[in-house]
Amino acid sequence: MLIPWQAPEKQLLFCSLQTTETTIILYLQMTKTYAFCPSCGSQSKHQHSFYTRELQDLSVGSQHVLIRLQSRKWFCVEADCQQRIFTERFSWLLPYARKTERLQQFLRKLAFSMSCRQAERVAQSCLRRVSHDTFLRLIRSTTIALPQTTAIGIDDFAFRKGHDYGTLICDLNTHQPLAILPSRTSETVESWLVAHSPIQTVSRDGSKTYREAITNANAAIQQISDRWHLIKNAKEALSKWLEQKLPAQIEWSIEHEHQIAELPNEKPIDEPRWQLIQRVQQDHKEGVRISYLAKKYELSRGTIYKYVKQVTPPQKTKRKTKPAQAKLQPYYELIVAYDTEHLTTNQILKRIRLAGYDGSLSALRRFIEPYRANKKKGYTQALIHQISRTKISQWIWRGFQQLNDEQKQVLEKCQHLYPFLEPLEKIVQEYRTIFENRAIEPLIDWMNTQLVNKNSPFHRYSTGLRLDVAAVKNAFASPYSNGLLEGQVNRLKWMKRMMYGRAKPDLLEKRMQYQF
Repeated sequence: MLIPWQAPEKQLLFCSLQTTETTIILYLQMTKTYAFCPSCGSQSKHQHSFYTRELQDLSVGSQHVLIRLQSRKWFCVEADCQQRIFTERFSWLLPYARKTERLQQFLRKLAFSMSCRQAERVAQSCLRRVSHDTFLRLIRSTTIALPQTTAIGIDDFAFRKGHDYGTLICDLNTHQPLAILPSRTSETVESWLVAHSPIQTVSRDGSKTYREAITNANAAIQQISDRWHLIKNAKEALSKWLEQKLPAQIEWSIEHEHQIAELPNEKPIDEPRWQLIQRVQQDHKEGVRISYLAKKYELSRGTIYKYVKQVTPPQKTKRKTKPAQAKLQPYYELIVAYDTEHLTTNQILKRIRLAGYDGSLSALRRFIEPYRANKKKGYTQALIHQISRTKISQWIWRGFQQLNDEQKQVLEKCQHLYPFLEPLEKIVQEYRTIFENRAIEPLIDWMNTQLVNKNSPFHRYSTGLRLDVAAVKNAFASPYSNGLLEGQVNRLKWMKRMMYGRAKPDLLEKRMQYQF
């Protein structure tokens, strides 16, 4: 019987073969007449004894492969050597190992590719006596060479969201994770940085804790604020300011050809939610912490913070306009005008397509059929236009010049209701231009302008920039960014879920550091 097996060493002699339905047993022995002492390296030709080692190797089809290797012991001829008797070594087998090195490499790939329970189930089909504990030991015993670097990135992640947090550190040059710290406190990060003194550059987000830890560890370290977080924080500042100035849905109505710009009608109060808000506020006044309130009412901490600060009762939210009708809204006036000319629905569709409409016929029918029915009954129908606050925020950030003709028509109505939208857009676009050009001096001027005006939507955001101005300047001048940390944190979350969140930090660190 021929099997796809080749001796890993020339001096390895194949003695015999024994097969069963499930197992292939190979009997091997070495033909060398000498061996080298692992302690002193001297060559010895004086054999002491021999014994048989039983090893597992990669399976052949559905049959397990066992190797029974005759291994010999030798006398060390060096008088000064402390090891008087030693066992011969093999290039394809580690000392005391019961599996060949190529089998270990296969199991290692399984262990780092999936959870150990899953790896155990996969290995059972082609190997025997491999438990999930074996895979755990294999991961922990794997030695991973880490690069020496002077530039790192730091970001936090959650072991359990809202409870336990850790810190991920990566090499900015090779993108390899270097360490997972068990917490995100200033003392933990500082002690790690002190132990790794060659660090010269650190990229981070706007965390005050990390800023203080880096400064305390070594004030000469160059700190770089992450550019993505600068953009993200600016967007959040814009959205929070618009929440105070705009309703969730901006509405205006049109009766036939006469435009009537109105503020949204007062909506009914959401009584169940208002009662919940009052209970939350009462518990908070009695001294209950935010984290306990979040557990008690099964809400996020952000929602609890919002409820604690809320003064007015919440209103019932209206169902959002369907996307198809949102496309049709800019053409309501045209449709009404064409309907007065007694055009058919298909003729109206052709006309508004020439004006730029790219929606469906069914959307036009859903609007015009109820309109014609009410018109026959003599009812005056107001055409209600809607646009969400989120969409306005997106337009402001993108820039009004980038909008198409339909969007510009809607924007004109919104600017008539809220005149502050146009100057706000200019402030945002000025910031975006500065950021795209990475112009440091114009950024300082823009920041100072926002700091002077306390009513500016970016006053608080600019205060944070001023406190971290050195790192912000380095973000514009340095090629490094914390973007790779965001990707590595996503990879870490996947691994954490793969291990059901029950693995210790050292095991998670090994998995993150391993590279295939």
